This record gives sequence, C-alpha cells and structure tokens, in this order.
Amino acid sequence: MIISSHSSTINDFLKQQKSNPEYQPTTIATIPQLRMTRRVSGEYTLDDKEVYKYFEDSIGLVSDWRKRGPVYEVPFRTLYNAKTKNLLFAGRVTSVTDSMWDIMRVIPCCAVTGEAAGIAASMGDDMTELDVLRLLKELERRGVIIHFGSNT
Repeated sequence: MIISSHSSTINDFLKQQKSNPEYQPTTIATIPQLRMTRRVSGEYTLDDKEVYKYFEDSIGLVSDWRKRGPVYEVPFRTLYNAKTKNLLFAGRVTSVTDSMWDIMRVIPCCAVTGEAAGIAASMGDDMTELDVLRLLKELERRGVIIHFGSNT
C-alpha cells in the first residue's frame, strides 16, 4: 500500500508538472490514506435514516457533523457481535450502514462509542450477558447524555 500510494503521488506530481513546470508538492503522505476500511457486523446495524430514534440500549448521542440538526442514539448492540462475545468495537468500525459510516468515523463519535466500549469491557467479557442497565447508569453518572431530549 505504501509503495502504491507513493507511486501514485509521484505520477500525479509528474503529470501536474508537465502543464506547470513550477508545480511542487508541499507535503507528501507518509502512510496510505485509507478512508473506509472494514466494519464489523454487530447485533444491530444503525442507519442514517434513524434520526431521533429512541433505543432502549442507547450508549450516547452522536450528530451528523456535515449539517446542523440530525441526532442519533447509538445502540449498545452496534458495538458487539454475539459470535465473538468478548470483542467490542468503537468509532468507524461500529455496525452501521455505508451512509451512517461517514457520520460515525469522526472523533466525537469515536469518543462516545470508545467510552461505552471501555466501560462495558471493564464490566465483563460476554457482551451478550452484560447488564446493559448497569452500563447505562455508569455512563449517565459520568455525564453522558443517553437519550435525545434528556438533560442527563
């Protein structure tokens, strides 16, 4: 990937320089820039059409950073899969649709899902048996807003 990325960069540079001999790149990526890689299929897959939808197992709220308004509750079920009970996901690898992925890949969403995954991991190693109510109470105690329209 690195060789291919650097090859693509140098080829683009040579192409641009043909039409503008003064063209010079200011920076060159040191690692390949991959935007979308893999996602895990969780117990629930969140879609961007589920704006303001209530989820009993919501672990927090995220918003669409591209526009003002849409808010999503993130179900805990998007952070694990029953086939691998002791594995949790956070950020851009959570169980979401392609259109929701672009929303979930940013740092605030990674923080929401990462905090919930970390706390859940400290509570047990089988996410299918986890006391989700206990997880939600701990998140609320830490100041996480769990549901749209609530103050805590």
